[in-house]
Amino acid sequence: MKPEDFQNSPTGRLVQIIQGENPCFAFVPNPLPPVLELDTEIWRTLSDADRALGELAGLGRTMLNPNLLIRPFIRREAVLSSRIEGTQADITNLYAYETGQLTLPGINPSPPESDVKEVLNYVRTLEYGLERLTTLPICLRFMCELHERLVDGV
Repeated sequence: MKPEDFQNSPTGRLVQIIQGENPCFAFVPNPLPPVLELDTEIWRTLSDADRALGELAGLGRTMLNPNLLIRPFIRREAVLSSRIEGTQADITNLYAYETGQLTLPGINPSPPESDVKEVLNYVRTLEYGLERLTTLPICLRFMCELHERLVDGV
């Protein structure tokens, strides 16, 4: 760590805690929450986003089955989040695997089955967790249940 990298840092400062030939520093963060100065353009964008979310919420209440919109986003989130862990599966691999196929005709190469299963575990865990929250608060037991499902078979 280079102390000069933290000079005039908006996130905090370094404090020397050991003197001598090999000084040691500790990072002391600035208090939270930070002061945010929002200009007119940001407020306008925030207002537009808020309005769009309101419209979406209104449309969602008129749908007989809002899961038709939600399920694809859950799968997309599962694929993108699992990539952080190094999986090679994409959304088409996930849909193919859910229909009982590891590969789809004309789509090569297929990722390792363990990668697709890991993404599918993420989907199932998220769906289970959302359902389970109706009967159990966020607690250690809840987290252990989710973790057990997430790593099942992978």
